[in-house]
Amino acid sequence: MRELENILERALALTPGGELEPQDLALPEDDEALAPATPEPPGTSPAAPAQRQAPGVEVEREVPTDLEAYLGSVEREAISAALARTGHNRTAAAQLLGISFRQMRYRMRRLGLK
Repeated sequence: MRELENILERALALTPGGELEPQDLALPEDDEALAPATPEPPGTSPAAPAQRQAPGVEVEREVPTDLEAYLGSVEREAISAALARTGHNRTAAAQLLGISFRQMRYRMRRLGLK
């Protein structure tokens, strides 16, 4: 519902005049994006986990023996990549990762990154 509100507000703000046309809404072309979300019945999965992963996230097939160390290494790589992309600007890197500057500073300190 919130997404629909955002689409309508953006269209109203960017459209000259008072009448909206379908092209003013800039709706996604993907049919799945337009389909209503329906809960999946327990025990069923329409897609394999590798197909349902978040964009930009790679999942290895092997199960790590030390989950905390594995997650730390993944987090360290993500933060290092974001810092490299932003020229080591921690504020911009935090925005790129979708976390606050305080979270970025805490995670860097915890992981021993400078």
